[in-house]
Amino acid sequence: MPMKKVFLVSPKEPSGISWLVNCLLELGFKTYRRVGDKISWISKEDGWSLHSDEQQLYKYLPILHRKKIFYFKEDFEFEWTHDYPFRSRYNDQKVIFFTRDPRSSLYSAYKRQGSDISYSNFLEEINWDTLLDKIDNWNLFNYLWINHPHTNVYRFEDYKKDGVALLKIILSDLGIGLSSDDI
Repeated sequence: MPMKKVFLVSPKEPSGISWLVNCLLELGFKTYRRVGDKISWISKEDGWSLHSDEQQLYKYLPILHRKKIFYFKEDFEFEWTHDYPFRSRYNDQKVIFFTRDPRSSLYSAYKRQGSDISYSNFLEEINWDTLLDKIDNWNLFNYLWINHPHTNVYRFEDYKKDGVALLKIILSDLGIGLSSDDI
């Protein structure tokens, strides 16, 4: 059976996607991001280990503190990205889009930045790729992905309400049959 690839997409602003990435790694699925032609993992004789350039992921993925070598299942792999859906590689692929209420997402991004500017000035900053301010850029990104033909949309707020239930829904929507004990 060929490996099925699924894209995990979220805005750059905090959305909860790292929770889902961590869950998928816990369940044994190869989950990575791509920088150029390089992915987050290096294949070794005894499994997969995190690429040395990806050390910042320790901040977001608790599993990396407990596990150094990974053995991935061979039926699904997940690539996560914050890219706009303009590349043809997304055309026929299944997409999990993870989003969050823009008010809390943008405010969380502001707090993470830790700058001395006001929140209103932060929101007015221009994204030089789109020439839009933070709010309009967030709206455009979400609009394009939500309307992508192969996108399933999930929300941070549902994860906060009941993460296990949301994970079961996501896995079911993908046709991944795992027992409650596995989850």
